[in-house]
Amino acid sequence: MEHQNNLYLTVFLLPYILTIAMNTLVIFVIYKERALHEPMYIFICNLSFKLSCTSTFVNNIVGLLTMGVYMFPQLLVILFSYAQILKICIHASKECRKKALQTCIPHLLTVINYFFWCLF
Repeated sequence: MEHQNNLYLTVFLLPYILTIAMNTLVIFVIYKERALHEPMYIFICNLSFKLSCTSTFVNNIVGLLTMGVYMFPQLLVILFSYAQILKICIHASKECRKKALQTCIPHLLTVINYFFWCLF
């Protein structure tokens, strides 16, 4: 079990650290290289002006559809998993039921929090 936890930690921590390091490197290079400042400002100003002048209705619909396509299957798998856990808990002892709920409730709250904030 300890080996499996270390494997999960490595698999998820290394890409996270790599992403943070690469983003920090990009910020550092842009900060140090003055020639990159002006094109970045021009790009951001033009982008925000064009986005503010266009209708966002189509973008909102595409965003909602994309979110539904990616989140709905995940939500179905999670709900199916919890249904299976609850089905087993019904026939288990009181101590087993308590332990399962102590494990599942924090995870379920985290999943609800994740899906709720993805709506915005």
